[in-house]
Amino acid sequence: MDRGHEVYCAYTIGHSDLVMSKDGIWGIHSKGEIDKEFDSKADAIAHHVMWHKGRYGDAYKEAYFAFHRDDLRLIIERGGYDLIHSHNFPDTDTVKCLNCGVPVIYDAHDYYPWHKGDTKTIQVIATQQADGRIFVTPYQANFAKQVCAYDEEFSTVFPNYTSRKVVPAVEDHLPKLSSSDGFTHLVYEGGASDFQHRDFRAIFESLTEQGFNVHCYLTANTKTYRERFSDNPRMHVHDALPLDELMLEMTKYDAGIMYFNLTEENKHHLFACAPNKMYEYWACGLPVITNEEIGTMSDAVRRTGWGVACDISEARQGLIDIIGKAQRGEIEPEAICVEDNIFMIERFYELIVRKYTESKNALVEVRARVLKEIEDKYAIAAEVRNG
Repeated sequence: MDRGHEVYCAYTIGHSDLVMSKDGIWGIHSKGEIDKEFDSKADAIAHHVMWHKGRYGDAYKEAYFAFHRDDLRLIIERGGYDLIHSHNFPDTDTVKCLNCGVPVIYDAHDYYPWHKGDTKTIQVIATQQADGRIFVTPYQANFAKQVCAYDEEFSTVFPNYTSRKVVPAVEDHLPKLSSSDGFTHLVYEGGASDFQHRDFRAIFESLTEQGFNVHCYLTANTKTYRERFSDNPRMHVHDALPLDELMLEMTKYDAGIMYFNLTEENKHHLFACAPNKMYEYWACGLPVITNEEIGTMSDAVRRTGWGVACDISEARQGLIDIIGKAQRGEIEPEAICVEDNIFMIERFYELIVRKYTESKNALVEVRARVLKEIEDKYAIAAEVRNG
């Protein structure tokens, strides 16, 4: 929008997110809890639409809610759009858009390796049949090639940069807590649980045992983690904050935690991803600590100098050194905001629109056949049609 383009949003909410309790009360289900309750499905949907427009309204000329995925097709056919930029997950939204007469870009924020059956089939179709693909790291792009072949010429990598709109100005940064109490304060923001890579209990314990104060702003399980660490004076579990407020709040800490619990099941996903929080920490002037084994993250901190990759049990000296360099201004930040890099997406859009225009008739025929095969062979027409 800021660069003169008209941007519209058509979005879905998973049926698992819109639920009815045993008492007949409709609610918006989020992160394992019912956040809101309503008297009817219509009221619940209306609330969600208003919430979405209130949160993202300045990013779009208009936003449309599609309760069923058939609604996506109607929205697209009536809109006269030049391009569809489809963000996963789920991949069924991308597949549903393929035969709408508009070029489709499949943006694979989360390319999960553990998909099986029909879900895996949909993932492959989205990857292969989209006119273009956007991955968040080269590792992710390479991993997708192991899942299925795709046209690399019409694929690109664009990391999960943060927006300048939520980055606090340097002059607004809060005083460091460490400057008043002499202790080093680390911060973690994001999801947490007791499952796979989101299980941070041992990680937080190790850091506090090394003398660090750890502050958490969790998108889920705040109560669980608060109870778990109630006897640990160095562990501070705060209430969640809106992103712009959180970004300012994080400036008072010394470094960000981007260290994950690696397991055999999640390692392929972690090796390929690029967490949003890395760029958010950097935008707040915070170096990060991450796993040595996770190449996307350890390579990033070595390339930029904005962090340390090590074993969590040996974090203290490396963190103290990198925090000192950051606070003395010895590390130069790089362009980490979407606005500084968005020209790359504009160029990619132009490439995909041009490619689609040159081969539209052949694409429509191929996609019609592919979607028919999905319905016949994999019996997932209902999933694609209704989500």
